[in-house]
Amino acid sequence: MTKILTVTGFAQDSSLISKSLDLPSNAYNYLNKELKDLVLDQDYDMLIGWSLGGCVALELAKKYHIKKLILIATPFHLKDSSKQVTQEFATAPQEFLKKFTKLLYFGDKNYRHIARELHTKTSYDLNKLNKWLAYLYDFNAQLYASFTGELLIIHGNQDAIIPASEAEYYQTLFKTENIVYFKEAGHVPFLHDKKLFNKLVNEFYAR
Repeated sequence: MTKILTVTGFAQDSSLISKSLDLPSNAYNYLNKELKDLVLDQDYDMLIGWSLGGCVALELAKKYHIKKLILIATPFHLKDSSKQVTQEFATAPQEFLKKFTKLLYFGDKNYRHIARELHTKTSYDLNKLNKWLAYLYDFNAQLYASFTGELLIIHGNQDAIIPASEAEYYQTLFKTENIVYFKEAGHVPFLHDKKLFNKLVNEFYAR
């Protein structure tokens, strides 16, 4: 039975992270659900969450006492107003998603390769997407300080969406030295360097 679950980012293909892994994993499809409806149908040893998916992974890790957690480009507590962002999305969702997609690989040395692999989905329920956007901007990682499992933090040092400084807050809160910055990488470090990403995941999972 697969013991690794991946949790994708805002408006992205649910299997994006799983497709990048050497290890077998399941992909968690949550973006058409409400926060209150998030459940796991089996036990997992490790969750891997990216961006908004990292926030959701923290939620699940706390609820289900997950042993290991990998957070990729996950916000700690964003300073921007959720009201302003959600209003922008509600007014012109397709334009918002178009700009957002470009920011995913902005500043990344391998942006052409990443742009080909990304798949921002427009088939998600837009009202639910907007609720998840509000959740993202209202999220505060300090509410999950009771998480006692092992944590690995991965962040691109050129991330244009979630500043790399957010990773340092996680390092302080959870008192961990397990933090890796991908050089010349943007918001999608697991696509920037799949070989390094898999090395980190495999080593973290095996120990």
